Amino acid sequence: MSIVEFIEEKDVSTEKIESIFKRAFINAKCLSEAVWIDESTTFAVKIEIETKRKYIKFQSSVGIKEVAPISEKHAFANMLNGAVLVRFRIYDEIILIGDYYLPYDSGIPAFQIVNTYRIFSDVFTRILREVYEPGGLLDIS
Repeated sequence: MSIVEFIEEKDVSTEKIESIFKRAFINAKCLSEAVWIDESTTFAVKIEIETKRKYIKFQSSVGIKEVAPISEKHAFANMLNGAVLVRFRIYDEIILIGDYYLPYDSGIPAFQIVNTYRIFSDVFTRILREVYEPGGLLDIS
């Protein structure tokens, strides 16, 4: 029988999250107030802790063509929102951001953080690959 590591609510921190990923052999770096994971097969993922709301936020982004009308960009993000658990939005008219919030109220099992990262990363990458069209809105270089 294995013992599941449980992180108490008061102990959730970027340093703790970084150490969980390193033990799972995932290259994570704690920079400022966030943990960054940049694996070569996916988009970089930023993980932040929102202590007031007790959420761990997973976020990734990709460029979006500047020349398209903003209404078209928002319609594109809204179309993506109807299909997956990741929430998409437009930032500064040239960036498409996807994020997901994992609650940790009353604590959280360590494996749930790693599993949520894997699911988020997979869904974000897969949905963008599915909708990518050469010459389309996404600016993937």
